[in-house]
Amino acid sequence: GINPFASATAYHLESFLKAVETGVLPPGHARDNRNTLALVIAAYDAAESGRTVEMKNYLAPKTARAN
Repeated sequence: GINPFASATAYHLESFLKAVETGVLPPGHARDNRNTLALVIAAYDAAESGRTVEMKNYLAPKTARAN
């Protein structure tokens, strides 16, 4: 059968390889993924507690990046 994820997988693999070659961050890099996970965990915690939560408690501290 046809794999509906094949084109998405090919796109992300190509983006990753270009990033390795050029040193540019690919779309959907680890920091983006970590922030998405933080948002999901915060949403679960807010739903469970019935209270508003502060996203700053879920995000990694900002650090200086060497370019």
